[in-house]
Amino acid sequence: MIKDYFLCQVQHGNGSTSHFWCSSSSWVFSELPKVCESPQDLAKLKQINTLFTGEFDTVLFANTAAPVCVDAEMGVYMQAKPITELDRLAFVYQQISLNQVVPKGKLKYTPAQKFETNEAFCGLSKDDSFKFENWQFTRKAQGVKK
Repeated sequence: MIKDYFLCQVQHGNGSTSHFWCSSSSWVFSELPKVCESPQDLAKLKQINTLFTGEFDTVLFANTAAPVCVDAEMGVYMQAKPITELDRLAFVYQQISLNQVVPKGKLKYTPAQKFETNEAFCGLSKDDSFKFENWQFTRKAQGVKK
């Protein structure tokens, strides 16, 4: 609403990927933070259903993670960083990347046991693109029924 976010994914030679973001105010890309692991925080993030503001440092709510002991002798503890809009951006990006769909035939499985883009794939016709059976998820099914 105030600024835009830009996201990109880098595919490394070893098959791993890195995810980067920047704001339209700086255009300096930085790696997205890791998604929080606390079930309570994840549940709160799932409940947010508003537009992003573009203010990545806006605090959404306090983190439920336990404080980290910095110096036990002096009793110094560091409180967990609060959950910000940037943390929400990382969470939403992860959810989108986990639920990506591609047309069947777009990817091929190589003898090196990797999925790669199928150079012979020419796309789907308009009619075929509206048929559910012509699409596949890029992740394994999460439920027993699926």
